[in-house]
Amino acid sequence: MPIPMAASGGREAIYAAGLAVNHLDLSSPERIRRAIPAALAAAMAVKSWLVSRGRNTGDFTGLPTAIYQNWLYEQNREWQFTDGTLCVLWCVELPNAMCDYPVKHHYIASTRTAYNAGRHQADAPAVPCIGYDRPKQPLGSLHSPALGTDRHRQDASVARPETPPPPLRLSIPPVPSPPPSIRVQPQSEGSHRAMVFTSDPAATAHRIDALDRYMAETVVDSASFRCAAYQACRASHPGKFFEGQLHHVGAHYDLALNGRPFRIVVVGQEYGNGPARVSRETRSHDVIILTGQRRRFTTDGQYPARNPHMRGTTSLLRLLFGRLPGTDYTGELLALGGSSVHVFEAFALTNFLLCSAIDADESGVGSKRGKSTATMQRQCACHFAAAMKILEPTVVVAQGKGVRKWMSIVIDHAMPISENLERVRIGDHGCLVATFTHPSVPSAMNWGTDARRPYLLEVVAPTVNAIQRQVASA
Repeated sequence: MPIPMAASGGREAIYAAGLAVNHLDLSSPERIRRAIPAALAAAMAVKSWLVSRGRNTGDFTGLPTAIYQNWLYEQNREWQFTDGTLCVLWCVELPNAMCDYPVKHHYIASTRTAYNAGRHQADAPAVPCIGYDRPKQPLGSLHSPALGTDRHRQDASVARPETPPPPLRLSIPPVPSPPPSIRVQPQSEGSHRAMVFTSDPAATAHRIDALDRYMAETVVDSASFRCAAYQACRASHPGKFFEGQLHHVGAHYDLALNGRPFRIVVVGQEYGNGPARVSRETRSHDVIILTGQRRRFTTDGQYPARNPHMRGTTSLLRLLFGRLPGTDYTGELLALGGSSVHVFEAFALTNFLLCSAIDADESGVGSKRGKSTATMQRQCACHFAAAMKILEPTVVVAQGKGVRKWMSIVIDHAMPISENLERVRIGDHGCLVATFTHPSVPSAMNWGTDARRPYLLEVVAPTVNAIQRQVASA
């Protein structure tokens, strides 16, 4: 698809921002951060006297994120800014983006590669865009360099006009120190608005009752397993099969953050092992008592440690509740209704599948690695959708890209907010969906081993910040 025109004045504002910093050394996250205020001041100076714009997605061009990035690559055929400068311009145009662009400045090159390949919400350009490594230059003018008649020319040595117009004079404020990489403020510190949480246990009890009735009528009760798809699902997998493993819903699930609904559902793929027919009551006891109260983030000699999955879930909840990641048990407690409540009592832990399929050898000994089939994923979608209709979550966290892919079956509409966050509709209910790797994934994207994992600090934490901003502005 063609790259659209930016909103009136947006091109000039972004060009002025690039000129303000393109002569700087922008080779590190810290230097990129320090350049953002200067670029922003330049763009604002232009914006103040250019034609006013309408309601936009980006702050200056009015373009959605991916389209703005593609537009910038095309515009840069003319401007020839360095990738460091383009990173600054992403930050100027998209100040509320979840991704920490200075840290992820290599995204400039990788996203350009995706655009050139037609994988970034646009057809591939006829002539691929390239990066530029220009010598340092002083602040120039609003007017673009002369490129002759070929606007797709890629020679990095294209000459400027011999007599450029007078430079734009800008009053640029002092550059502050770079902000920390994690923008999470504990409840008891700082001058930010306090995060006040309240719960409605009565509303949660009503939801739990409705969920129990649905499961008893359509999936499993104390006497029998009655899911209509059981035979088809069981026949689709030759290994070990554990049916009827239900969800955990904490008694304080119906939370509000500063008066706004803040109901949290964490979604995994499946339970992953036996036994079969795990009731909601048993599942909640396992989560709250056995894992929450009788284990710790790391062992203290008296209590054993949680597994990486639940350590990651602990860190996620601490962030959602305005705490920094950590290993202290007191940081896992919330003051709700005059009592101290563990964070595991203030969310729902669900699985997309209500049955687990795993490999097993001839002795019947199984592996916890999920081996679900397409039949299982398709048939269980209706049960997941029903649970979401009853729980009406504000925030859904998919633990694994695979489970988010499965969720596509029941998602009617998805509007990306950032790389890891989107606003979706499930049935007639809208919510935010954050997608992360599984906390125990054995790679650099693991975030459940400890509370200092880079993926936790650089991806999960900024996404949680974006969630809180979205909830506050809803």
